[in-house]
Amino acid sequence: MATLQKIQAGNRAATAHKPETQFHVNYQGEVDKTVDPLIVVSQLVDPDPNKPAFLTGLRLPTIDDLGLRVPHSVCKFFEPFHESNEQANLTPRYSFVDLHVDYGADGLSVPIGDCRKIWLLYPPTIHNLMAMKAVDGQRGRLVRLVQQLEGCVVVETNSSHAIHIPAASLHA
Repeated sequence: MATLQKIQAGNRAATAHKPETQFHVNYQGEVDKTVDPLIVVSQLVDPDPNKPAFLTGLRLPTIDDLGLRVPHSVCKFFEPFHESNEQANLTPRYSFVDLHVDYGADGLSVPIGDCRKIWLLYPPTIHNLMAMKAVDGQRGRLVRLVQQLEGCVVVETNSSHAIHIPAASLHA
């Protein structure tokens, strides 16, 4: 219920001093501030293959209560921060997140529940980063660049997996 209340309240609770507390509704693959975020919740039950909506960057106080921790096997590669930046993304079936780069820190993604995610991961080589720069601000980045990018790794994850995404890595 708290999650629905947070989504229904929208970004009104976010302040100019804390823009990182805002979440984004993505409709047909693009951020769209005019779309009601509760459409995303409804698509968790009744997904729309023609107009999928998803929500990114939702920060909930209850995420800590879920007990999400960095898997021990991953800790031999990097040490998690004590101050975490835990976010929930609601991605109903048919959701597609275009090629992008998360700047600032490494990421760890853990699907929750009965779902599977297909990831395309590209290393942050000079070639790949320059290609991304060339399509900055454009839609359909993956379609535009898929033949040009180097070093693609395709990974399928479900709720029994965690995926580490190094800072500056391209992924969709």
